[in-house]
Amino acid sequence: MAQQLNAIIIILEHRFYGESLPFGKDSFRLDNMKLLSSEQALRDVAHFIQYVKGNQLFGITNEPWVIAGGSYAGGLVAWFRYKYPHLVIASIASSAVINAI
Repeated sequence: MAQQLNAIIIILEHRFYGESLPFGKDSFRLDNMKLLSSEQALRDVAHFIQYVKGNQLFGITNEPWVIAGGSYAGGLVAWFRYKYPHLVIASIASSAVINAI
C-alpha cells in the first residue's frame, strides 16, 4: 500500500524498550525512570515528526502524516491525534487501550 501511495513507513521504538535506552545501563535507575511515560512517548513522536520535516529527511517537507499502532501503541496514536492534531492528518488505532490505569 505504501508503495502504491508513494509513501514511506517509519517505525519508532518507545524509549526504555528494545535498544532505546536513553541512559544506557543506568536507564532503569529510579531517577531516570521519570522519562518512561505515555506523555513522554507522545512528546518523542512529536519531536521526531518536527525534526524529520524541519531537516527534510527522506525528502519529507510538508507531506501529510498518518500514524498507526495496536494495543498500547494504538492508545498512544489515538492520544497523539487528540493532543497534536496539527502534526498528523489521521491515526489508526487497532485494539487500543481505552481505560489506561
